[in-house]
Amino acid sequence: MKEDFQHKMKPALQDYYKNKIRHIQDTLETIFPESLVTEKWFQAALDDTQFLFDPKISEPALYKPMRQYLKARGKLFRPLLSNLLIEAYGKNPDEFRPVLAISEIIHCSSLILDDIVDRSLLRRGEPCSHVIHGISIAGNGSMAATFYAFSLINDPSMPLSISERLKLYEILYWEHYGCSIGTALDLGWSKLKLTEIDQDQYIQHIIYRSCAYTYRVAARTGALAGGANEKEQEAIFNYSTKIGIAFQFIDDILNLEPETDAWGKTIGEDITEGKRSPLVLHTLKMADQNNRNRLLEILDSKTTDRAILQEAITILKNHNAFDQVRKDAKQYIISACEEVDKLSIADYYKNLLCDFAEYVLERKV
Repeated sequence: MKEDFQHKMKPALQDYYKNKIRHIQDTLETIFPESLVTEKWFQAALDDTQFLFDPKISEPALYKPMRQYLKARGKLFRPLLSNLLIEAYGKNPDEFRPVLAISEIIHCSSLILDDIVDRSLLRRGEPCSHVIHGISIAGNGSMAATFYAFSLINDPSMPLSISERLKLYEILYWEHYGCSIGTALDLGWSKLKLTEIDQDQYIQHIIYRSCAYTYRVAARTGALAGGANEKEQEAIFNYSTKIGIAFQFIDDILNLEPETDAWGKTIGEDITEGKRSPLVLHTLKMADQNNRNRLLEILDSKTTDRAILQEAITILKNHNAFDQVRKDAKQYIISACEEVDKLSIADYYKNLLCDFAEYVLERKV
């Protein structure tokens, strides 16, 4: 990142992040190293001792796209959240390194597909995976990385029972399938150019489409590895869902009006893609006919013209869409912290979870 994002964290969370981030980085490098593709790796993955290994093909066609977004590393908040919850329930995160890696690998693999669907050009300030490798290789690499993350559940070094491993599989399966359904709604609404979407239905689509890979997979897998009981796992599910909704609301704002040069993505992509975001839905309810028609015209034009994109942003701002969506996001953060109060963990970890939720609201990148 070009800008220090940690200044927006509260002191306790900032200290926790600084103390843990090196360990998390080392964990990812151990689990998903710079060079993993070997003959033995293929043979183990395929259960085929006769597999003929060709590094000249497999390295650029498989492994590089698998690791593309891990190489252009983000802030690693997902493994941090898993680490926090494992610790909060009295376990040693070192014993669950594969769990720490799972959410970040899956998140990065999902970004590859998101960027293909959105026809994005930049991710984390660098060209998108499909721009570098092509759509076919990038898409295949995304799927391979996802299934590699699934395979980590079987790692024999983790002190997990068979039932706990099966529960991890169940979590990942449910989150992946639900995300596909939520994404279908998002794409369908844009394709059909709907202008009126029920608020509850829209929130439900975010719950499935966005919340899984923002923080819910990380929180649920960390809580399970830590030994949280079913009641507390439900509270953690609700907590991570609510911060996921708030994250998406803030992401919608930053997509159109980033507050830092470190945003790392093309500004205004959501307008180009014609997305009916909460910003748009609010404005369509509040605007007069002329502004409604003009905003819809821009959304449906797939324009990349900076002046026209700015015109749409101005319409949104003139109808207080940014303020309203930020206000709605704050309510989800408040509700998320109420879920934290239900957990039987030390106050130190409860406060860290609430600090993390509040950072989602205040983040600039």
